Amino acid sequence: MAKMSLVLDKHGDLTLEVGEQRVCFKVCSRAVARASRVFYRMLYGGLHESKPSTEPWIVRLPGEEPIAFRILLAVFHGRTNEVPEDLPNHAKSVGMSKHRLLHDLAVIADKYFLMELLRPWVKLWLKPWREEFLGSFDGKWLGEIITAAWFFGDQELL
Repeated sequence: MAKMSLVLDKHGDLTLEVGEQRVCFKVCSRAVARASRVFYRMLYGGLHESKPSTEPWIVRLPGEEPIAFRILLAVFHGRTNEVPEDLPNHAKSVGMSKHRLLHDLAVIADKYFLMELLRPWVKLWLKPWREEFLGSFDGKWLGEIITAAWFFGDQELL
């Protein structure tokens, strides 16, 4: 089976290979490094992820979830029209649990120090869960939601 490839920057100099599915994203290394000090250190700090002198620049991130990571890469590249405001509907459209997508976004954002960058979307993303907690919440995904609320600093959900 061929790997899925998505281009976020047609002039990109870096390929990120994300998740167990090995989804490839062609990106601008400078945009990624500007977005996160963790990525800056990985890409430009002399670590093994730094640009090789002879072969293509590919960084593997097997532990990340590609659907959530794609949303973050859209933010990094200023493609805000591709950042979903309605997370539950986006999750449904890509065949993913809304709770899992929120959780994965929060975990990745925490890992790469992206909370400030995501501030414009966090309230929108968490709104459905605030409303659900006010109604009848079955608690099935409580751990994922509490984790996301903690990472995103949402006092209402905590």
